Amino acid sequence: MPSSSSNSPPLAKGNDDNNNSSRRSSSSGEGELTAIQTGIDQLTPVIDNTTTTINMPSRNSSNRATFNSVRDTLGNLRHRLSVYHQRHSLHNHTTNNNNEAVSQIQNNEPINPPSSSSQTNRRSIMQQLSDRLSLLDAAHSSRVPLQVMMMRRNSRRQQQQQRSGTVPVVTTAAMATLPAGQSALENNQECEAATRGDDDDDNDATMEVPMLAAAAAVPSAPRPSLSVNIISVSTRELTNDEGRRHRHTLHPLGSSSTAAAAAATTTTTTSLSTLNSSANNPTTGVLERQRRSSSSVLFASRNRAHQSVTGGTSNVVLLASGGSASGTATNGESSSGGMNVTTNSWYGFGDMGSSSSSNNNNMFADRSSSSSIHSIAKRRSSTDLGMHLHPSVSRDKLSTISDDSKPSSVESSVVMDDDDVVDQDAIMAEVDDVEIPTESVTNVLYSWGKGIQSLHDDSDDRSIIDSGDTESNNAKVASRLESKSILAIATGQNHSVCATAQGTTYVVGTNLHGCVDPNLAEGSNCYRPQLFESLSSVRVVQVSCGYDHTAALSSNGSVWTWGSNTHGQLGHRINNNNNNVNRDGISTSLFEGPTRCRPTGMALGKGRRASVVACGTHYTLVLTTHMSLLACGKPLIAGHRELSEWGMPKQLPTLVGLPLVGVAAGDGHAVVITAHGTAFVWGENRHSCCGREYPAELTVPLAMKLSSNQSSSLEGSDGLTIADVLAIQDAACGLEHTILVTRSGRLLVCGNNNFGQLGIATSELKSSKALKSVNHPNGGRFVSTEAGYGHSLMLDDAGDVWMTTQNGIECILTGKSALAIAAGGNNSAVITAAPTGAKLLKRQFSMEEIEDPTSIVDAVHGMIEDLEGGKGNETNLSQEIARKSEELLRYPSYLNSLFVNPKQLDTLFERLLRACSADAMQELARSFERGLKGGLDSLRDTRLIHPEAVRCLLQYILFFDIHRDESIVFDLHGETISTFCDTILSLPFEGYKALHSFATLHYTGSLFVKMLVNPLLRTLNVCASHTVDDNDVEHFNPSRQAVPVIVAVLSWLYAMAEEQNLAKPADFYSDAVSEINVDTLFSDLYSMKRASPHERSKRFYITQHPFLLSPGCKRNLLQMESQVSQYKAMIGDLHMSESTNDITVEPFFHLEIERDYLVEQTLECMKQADPKDIRKRLRVSFKGEEGLDAGGVTKEFFQLLSEELFDINSGLWSNKYGDEMNWFNSDNTWDEKGYEMIGVLFGLALYNNVLLDVRFPMAVYRKLLGLPLGLEDIVDAELRRGLKQLLDYEGDDVEDIFCLSFEVTWMELGEERRLDLKPDGANIPVTNNNREEYVLRYVSWILVDSIKSQWEAFESGVMRIMEDASLDLFLPEELELLVVGSGVLDFKALESNTTYEGGYTAESEVIKNFWRFVNNASKETQVQLLKFAAASTKAPIGGLGKMPFIIQRAGPDSGLLPTSHTCFNTLLLPDYGSDYDKLANNLGRAVLECEGFGLE
Repeated sequence: MPSSSSNSPPLAKGNDDNNNSSRRSSSSGEGELTAIQTGIDQLTPVIDNTTTTINMPSRNSSNRATFNSVRDTLGNLRHRLSVYHQRHSLHNHTTNNNNEAVSQIQNNEPINPPSSSSQTNRRSIMQQLSDRLSLLDAAHSSRVPLQVMMMRRNSRRQQQQQRSGTVPVVTTAAMATLPAGQSALENNQECEAATRGDDDDDNDATMEVPMLAAAAAVPSAPRPSLSVNIISVSTRELTNDEGRRHRHTLHPLGSSSTAAAAAATTTTTTSLSTLNSSANNPTTGVLERQRRSSSSVLFASRNRAHQSVTGGTSNVVLLASGGSASGTATNGESSSGGMNVTTNSWYGFGDMGSSSSSNNNNMFADRSSSSSIHSIAKRRSSTDLGMHLHPSVSRDKLSTISDDSKPSSVESSVVMDDDDVVDQDAIMAEVDDVEIPTESVTNVLYSWGKGIQSLHDDSDDRSIIDSGDTESNNAKVASRLESKSILAIATGQNHSVCATAQGTTYVVGTNLHGCVDPNLAEGSNCYRPQLFESLSSVRVVQVSCGYDHTAALSSNGSVWTWGSNTHGQLGHRINNNNNNVNRDGISTSLFEGPTRCRPTGMALGKGRRASVVACGTHYTLVLTTHMSLLACGKPLIAGHRELSEWGMPKQLPTLVGLPLVGVAAGDGHAVVITAHGTAFVWGENRHSCCGREYPAELTVPLAMKLSSNQSSSLEGSDGLTIADVLAIQDAACGLEHTILVTRSGRLLVCGNNNFGQLGIATSELKSSKALKSVNHPNGGRFVSTEAGYGHSLMLDDAGDVWMTTQNGIECILTGKSALAIAAGGNNSAVITAAPTGAKLLKRQFSMEEIEDPTSIVDAVHGMIEDLEGGKGNETNLSQEIARKSEELLRYPSYLNSLFVNPKQLDTLFERLLRACSADAMQELARSFERGLKGGLDSLRDTRLIHPEAVRCLLQYILFFDIHRDESIVFDLHGETISTFCDTILSLPFEGYKALHSFATLHYTGSLFVKMLVNPLLRTLNVCASHTVDDNDVEHFNPSRQAVPVIVAVLSWLYAMAEEQNLAKPADFYSDAVSEINVDTLFSDLYSMKRASPHERSKRFYITQHPFLLSPGCKRNLLQMESQVSQYKAMIGDLHMSESTNDITVEPFFHLEIERDYLVEQTLECMKQADPKDIRKRLRVSFKGEEGLDAGGVTKEFFQLLSEELFDINSGLWSNKYGDEMNWFNSDNTWDEKGYEMIGVLFGLALYNNVLLDVRFPMAVYRKLLGLPLGLEDIVDAELRRGLKQLLDYEGDDVEDIFCLSFEVTWMELGEERRLDLKPDGANIPVTNNNREEYVLRYVSWILVDSIKSQWEAFESGVMRIMEDASLDLFLPEELELLVVGSGVLDFKALESNTTYEGGYTAESEVIKNFWRFVNNASKETQVQLLKFAAASTKAPIGGLGKMPFIIQRAGPDSGLLPTSHTCFNTLLLPDYGSDYDKLANNLGRAVLECEGFGLE
């Protein structure tokens, strides 16, 4: 880098053939150039010091202030040079085109053509300015040493020159004529400025060496030497003592090292003589000679190395980079810098300052077989470019392809520092990545719109004219971009940007707030696309333009932004210690960020990589590879931030979890697209551009609203399955309009149509408040779209481009095989296939492969097949399965994009469990736990309200079913299940509704229980389990803390199942909860009943969730509750004798009755009984019988009483239903006491745990529990069917067909009775509109009003006994089972549960004959046998297998009949031996004929 000197030689001048006025003007221009050069010279020492100290650990505010001052001064100098360039370049333009507008831009100042020497000097000075600005910025933003950056830059330029075939050659004579003190490194930079032609017309690129004389020669400041590690990959042992690793010092060529200069002169003569022998292209000569000799090659340019490798001509390829020099060696020997290297001869190309055999860079190679220093990996890329590509351009074809047989790539990744900010040092290291040679055929670029802001090369406003001739099209770009293979394009209101297949970036337009190039002057115009050198070390694959900022996506998934950051749209972390700025770097009064920001990586967060970037007017959206969206900038779009996070990219809480695959950014609104085809929109709703009339702003992303006729196209009502005519595949947002492209190829549009931007003629529509459909004019299919402020572009499946006009949609490019389109502001651009027909957009570099979720699932299935088939290494396969399973679970968006049919996930899960061994299963469980934790952590502080976002929560449940294997250690402390349940319980109402909708629609049949209920029940059983040690001390599971939240989620699922009939109550019974000690459960129940509602809401009670308790557990609780009540009643009846002071207590309520007057005497005793006595334990005795009631007599008493009390001939029950059902007789208005006594006896049976032989419909039990009634509870089946037909009738003539009114009629005591269901109901007909009201009123009258007095009497009798009982623990079905038992009699279960006493065993002959008799008996005989042995005709709760049954030996063989102790369910059976007939006869007689207890 030159420093200031008073001995600087004058700038070289060329011939001047212009007139005198031109000469005077030219002289004035040369004076301006001289002044600029002087300013640069004066700044050079300051720049050297600044670049050395700006990133020192001790840097302070003065260093940064110096940096800012120097940078601003350089920017001003560059602006002055740009003005000079514009004046003289516009002179030529004005002369040739007579463009008056250009002269107006120059304020009518005289414009004269410059001399050739002025052009030369200007280019040299411009290059110096660019170098100093770039290096200064890089030194400020990077910790890479300045010399290393200079070497990298020169290496990149050398590669570009080699590809273009123009390499500056410096001979020994030319070396001798270099200005004193100027290093060849610096001189080479200036030479390259001329050869690139980046800052002038394209024909300047032919200039080479003559630019040497135009450089300013000043003494160079001393520079520190640069140490570089060179690793030999040759198998031959080197002569150096240090072995394979050598450390060499690079000394800049100049006065600092005479020996170095001498060595350079000596060795260079040989290299250059060889170099000059290879025609005009020295690198071509090198390669040709190398192919002939088939020797090893050492390249500084990777693309040359790749040519040699792919050509199959080299055994060894060594890559080296330093300055701009490269070298090759063939067979021979040479000594360089003290190192002996076996070579034939040296070939050098590049600048002399770092040529091959000087002390500056010792390069070596041998002919041994080896590999490159830098590995050349092969990985495909599937990164979405974020631009709208033709369907023929598949994702996998966007990877590096230069030779179809030899694709190559390099592994690249985003490196994050501790603060989750992109590590720029690691990004800059990408300069060492592999490059592939550029193809000879490039794509064609069309650009039209505003001249200054568009990609064409002048300031003319162009329009698109399709004349059928590509060459004559006004929009076709014929400029420096014509020779580039353009890969990505973007255009905005003020500027445009594009990226080439080599990853380089070109910018053009008005430099508003630095959006074009922060190094240019504010507001200056860049009329022609120029290389954006600030990103020269970044491989750019996609670009986007905002209003005054720009974003570029790199190959490693990082996003680089520059320009204005007033709204935080750049996503930069801002730190400033100025006094007037708070600690976050943002002014608390203005709350605005800086402008003219240099390119810096967005702080995406650790582990995140971008796949698409989209810039709106004042915001930026980034779609990550994990299908999530990051936003920064305008609060309405990006959300509000705290000062500590202002401007940082963050996820929008309502979009978290959505499987996002597309994004579009407009002026004030944005659209994202999900994998299922749903479009979500938010932002400013100007002219209803958000697809709805209200509100004016959408602060939360909402699904695009479809009209009623559009909604009818949905294939399902689950919110996921969308027909192709409505599923969105692409979107674009303009100033005030939105364009959506469906999978069927039509458009859905809304918003302003003042310019026809909706594709509808302005005469037909001014604006649309709802989505309107627009079809392809030719019946084709649109595949993508882009939108500007007042126009839209569409690309169809034929490769034709369409644009909106005031008359509708018109085709503007046909037959060109368009590959990509872009629109923004008033500008547009299109990339079409090359004339040769090549239709692929090919990158000239590699990208890291990105796996989509579907490929992950397919890979897992494939590995499972390998495991099942015994293929591959089991350990490796299992580990890879575990890794991919963890990846699926870690990203909710992945799961939400997959498994729309839950059965697919169930199949995958079952295959995993079957295929894995025990050890692999434990590893799989650990991966499940890590994945679940990561996925759930990503859902914290979010607002899940959309069906597509919450589905993953249901899918997560299945993975807890790993608990089915009790040997697996999973979630030992319950942290994962607790987090999961908390996530569900914290869902907003919309999230609950969405989750409910999806669960009820998709988890049908057995899937609901298998995939949702069972995994949580198994987890609950694990968490609630406990062990008891030898000292009877209970030890609970450490995950017990998760029990309350698990139960809460199960409660939600239970309510869902009950509402939609998705599962049976028995599916929710928890074994672990039901097995809890009954004393513990009763204590919990007692505490809950005594707690206030507020206390219940704060504390967890397991009995508050009775759906988890089995009916047997509930029966035990109710029985214990009755025992406590009986004990209280007994204590309350204590008596003390006054004479003896003895305390007496009567624990029983005695009933002594005669069998012949069972009902009468029972009812009389009940009427006379003290209410306190009724609450005691019941003891029954029959007069004249000696049976002692230990429970058996009571059971028979209620059995006999039931037969008479519930007989339809008693007049208490309706005879309409026969013996099958007991329903209250509405005509019986005279015997309310009878109903009350029946209620008392019903309550006594419950209270004493005795079964009744009663046939109540389910409506009775629902009424007892206070549950609502409905049409399904109607007792009369015929009436129920008729009312259902009325509700289901689809015609609109209900009144004429059914001829009903709001009046009911019935017969009572032989008379017809009528009742209006509502006032004047007889005159109100039942119609389509009021039929539901009619059914509701009719059901209420049948089940409630018509039996009101009878029911109230019965209920009061029941409550006299069961007033404080916890009947609400039971479901109606469970209460019925508790009252009457189960009619299902499984005697096989009874046999397995039977015990034998008195010498009997299961193998005794009489026992075998007994069970033979039972199994062969009729159902009636079996019922009588059960009644004889246990005083019951029904099985208790849990069935006969839960009923204790004993068969006891009653002496030896005799003629006695069997007897029983019904109190203890014991059958006394004489030992009839093997005589089956005798047993069958005697047992049959006893069962069918005997009744009573020890008759007197």
